[in-house]
Amino acid sequence: MDSADRGGGGSDPLRRVALKRRGAPNWLRLISILLGIGVITWLTVEDPDARNPLIAGALISLTGGMHVFHRLDGTPCHRVLLRYGGAGLLLGLSAPLLASILMLFKSGLHGHGFPEYIFQDYVTTYRLLPLFGAVGLVAGIALGTWRWVRCQQTGEL
Repeated sequence: MDSADRGGGGSDPLRRVALKRRGAPNWLRLISILLGIGVITWLTVEDPDARNPLIAGALISLTGGMHVFHRLDGTPCHRVLLRYGGAGLLLGLSAPLLASILMLFKSGLHGHGFPEYIFQDYVTTYRLLPLFGAVGLVAGIALGTWRWVRCQQTGEL
């Protein structure tokens, strides 16, 4: 029985990649926790400005994107652009949707006799879907291109 069978790491490259990709780095976990605390704190404040949920939705999407791209780091070179571009597109589209969910949740949480955000705020948020989707797609393709170049330089498959 060698050291890899006993859980000692060994020299198997596939095992090292699997161990590397097990969880998010500590700095990313800390950012996620701080963002969660910030969103919970924001939910308690009376604030009818529709820009704040959009910012919170974009930050949640960005943090989720960092988690997703960390998990995609082991993607084979020939699939990098497709996977990174698709992930960027989905994460970009999720920002306005998360903003709408936050606006609905905050209105329900405060329980006023009137909605905290008017219908026009939701319409404006949904009109930003193509813009956020395009930005996410471009960012995903840019990260995928950077990863592809790095793959080509290191000679990975």
